[in-house]
Amino acid sequence: MTISEHERASIRFEDRGEYLYACVTGPKDNQEISLDYWQRVIDECRERGFRKLLIEEDLPDQATTVEIFNLIKTIAGIINFPLKIAFYDREAEHLDLNLFGETVAVNRGVDGRVFAGLEEAEAWLKGQSC
Repeated sequence: MTISEHERASIRFEDRGEYLYACVTGPKDNQEISLDYWQRVIDECRERGFRKLLIEEDLPDQATTVEIFNLIKTIAGIINFPLKIAFYDREAEHLDLNLFGETVAVNRGVDGRVFAGLEEAEAWLKGQSC
């Protein structure tokens, strides 16, 4: 499936010294849109030499458990360099499914965690206790 430009998530990157911050927004979400933005974010980290990443997602739709499983499995396969990932979703009702995604990712060797707050995500990424 091809993603049209109006469906594609918008990503704003900020170099925050210790890590790369990526704010992902868009009108909708599905497995293809998420995979597309994850690939773009991972490529950006690789190209800029970052080994730490904070993603803030603001996409309205919620994927199914099967979609999350398949998405995370694919993402884990494209991260081929050391990368510590903190993930925060503005949609609080997505937290349980995102935590499932964290379990799938960690089981596949991804160094990542899901957070209910942006400050906690940043503190973890910087190695500070919350």
